[in-house]
Amino acid sequence: MRAFLLALTALFLMPSWAAAQQCEFPGILVVLDRSLSMRSTIGGERKWDIARGALDNILATHGDAANFGLMIYPGPSGSGANGVVGPVGACRAELAEAACTPLAPRCTTGEVVVDIARNTRQAILDATVWPDGLTNSYTPTWQSLEAANGYAGLRRNDRRNFVVLITDGWQCCGVYNNGSACEPEDRALIPQKVSQLAANGIRTFVVGFGGSVDFQTLHRAAVAGQVPRAGCDPDAAPDGPNRCYYQADNNAALRAMLDDIVRRIADEQCDGQDNDCDGSVDEDLVRACESNCGEGEERCLNGAWLDCDAGRAVAEVCDGVDNDCDGDVDENLTRACETECGRGVETCRAGRWAGCDARVPEPEVCDGIDNNCDGTADEGCECRPGERRDCGDNMGRCQPGSQVCQPDGQWGECEGAVGPRPEECNGEDDDCDGRIDNFERACNTACGDGAERCVDGVWGACDADTPQPETCDGLDQDCDGRVDENVTRACNTACGGGTEICERGAWGACSAPRPSPEVCGNGEDDDCDGVVDNGCDCVDGDTQACGRDRGVCQAGTQTCVGGAWGDCAGAVGGSDETCNGLDDDCDGRTDEGSLCGDGQFCYCGGCADPCQRDEANENDICLNGEACEAGFCVEDNCPDGLVCQDGTCVEGGGGAGGNGGADQGVTIPTQDAGVDGDGGKIAGSGASDGCSCDASDSDPAPAGWLLALGLLGLVRRRRR
Repeated sequence: MRAFLLALTALFLMPSWAAAQQCEFPGILVVLDRSLSMRSTIGGERKWDIARGALDNILATHGDAANFGLMIYPGPSGSGANGVVGPVGACRAELAEAACTPLAPRCTTGEVVVDIARNTRQAILDATVWPDGLTNSYTPTWQSLEAANGYAGLRRNDRRNFVVLITDGWQCCGVYNNGSACEPEDRALIPQKVSQLAANGIRTFVVGFGGSVDFQTLHRAAVAGQVPRAGCDPDAAPDGPNRCYYQADNNAALRAMLDDIVRRIADEQCDGQDNDCDGSVDEDLVRACESNCGEGEERCLNGAWLDCDAGRAVAEVCDGVDNDCDGDVDENLTRACETECGRGVETCRAGRWAGCDARVPEPEVCDGIDNNCDGTADEGCECRPGERRDCGDNMGRCQPGSQVCQPDGQWGECEGAVGPRPEECNGEDDDCDGRIDNFERACNTACGDGAERCVDGVWGACDADTPQPETCDGLDQDCDGRVDENVTRACNTACGGGTEICERGAWGACSAPRPSPEVCGNGEDDDCDGVVDNGCDCVDGDTQACGRDRGVCQAGTQTCVGGAWGDCAGAVGGSDETCNGLDDDCDGRTDEGSLCGDGQFCYCGGCADPCQRDEANENDICLNGEACEAGFCVEDNCPDGLVCQDGTCVEGGGGAGGNGGADQGVTIPTQDAGVDGDGGKIAGSGASDGCSCDASDSDPAPAGWLLALGLLGLVRRRRR
């Protein structure tokens, strides 16, 4: 059987087109049975429709892996049935004429309806539409295989060529008996026609579809086609699991089998050719193999399978392995060995040398032999045979006896002696060692094992530990299987008393409250220093005045929140001082500092400019109606509610006239005036006309005017 399969595989891998230099996809002609039985159903679907769908699925999946064509039998043209011996069968039951019609083809020989070519999916789908009204369609299988053998599309030598036969019944187109049954010899022609295809390099896959196939004929045809299914046994029962043809009993099985067939045709094979036309030869081809030593793999290289990588049989060695692959390990392996007493042979057992049969040293006996192989015989013999001596002890309960030397040179047993016995707690020296009750026995308590000692025939107390009160030390003092359980002690913090619990020999945290940051306003001594709300600025909810009521500023109110005074609500703050008659910076002084531009000074809420000289009239004038006093144009610019007094805006009517005029309460600068260090004002003698001198004064003019100019410079510096 195995030899057959190897030969069959070799034939399959031996292409007749090996000489071709250019890769050509294989040619596949599907020979499809269209007898009337294909109208019957499987699972509610017509077998013909199942086959049509399976073919379309294969063409959609593998259409680019091969060239596909289609033969339908009986031939759809109805041109008649012709075989190797002329007309066969009949188009009419009475065998009177050979002509058939497309809707009654009866035994018309199969016809190629789609030539083998690329991209034939749609053509095959169109050609497999079941014709309405089809009648009297039989099964001329061998005639159609014979016609396929003559089809030029399968005779190309530049590619591999295959037939895929799909049939659901029996050969039925030969000579009729009573117009019903076909002769058996017609069936026998099917394997013969398949063999003729194989002789021309055309191998045939055989697919039986449904439960009414001629399994014996299909089995023999599959063997003849040289591409049987995996697991094929030519000698097995044709309807058993080792049959050689594909048997599909449902839609899924037919699709899977056609997929397997196309893959076998189109996939790479070990033949030195680029079967799948991907530019690589024999790539990634591996198959299982075995030897006496086990299973392995063979890999294809340049069209030939390399040696199986399973182990090879070698001479057995002592290593616990079946080196010669005969099913036995380390069998019949021996080697020379020696001991102190001489040479021998040892045997391999389970990968180790053992069992040396050379004599091994033994304890020396007084027998005249060098038993221990040290070169001296009978060394260590105690006495001469027959010699007698006293033996035993005469201590405690023991009494002496006598010994006789045995033939082996060793003293015999001590006869008549009373010997020692295990010591008992009885006040006697039972073991004759000179000590009374010199032993102890095991005892235990809840805490563990100990010993009791016998003293003067009485057992003493057990020295094992006894339960003690539990302490915090990581030990089980009370021997109850728990450590430091229920061990506590009092503890204190600044906030009061609590308890510490022992855990695994260490005291845990004290349960007493611990100081925390003081929380203002809760009436609690949070930090446990004996003072409530210490460190708090105020009591929550209290209020106090804040800011100041001076100048333009207005006081506000602060509220205590969380022990601290909050923002000053409602307060109006000050700003930088300006020449406006107001105390802008709320410092109790009005318009202080250098507030005006060069050559100006601040006067009653406004910046006073120097007077202009009227040369024609030889006097100083002001253009905007202000009064020219001491060389400056002055005017009352005080805000409402304030009056100009001494150059400053003040509350009330403190001036001479109370109307804020420049001549009321105003001190006009003069040539000998000084500067008020606070208000930046010029003060003089207070003459009613603003002048304190005459142009004809005998004092030198430069001194008075230099003083005035100095005062003006001071005003300018202050404004800066």
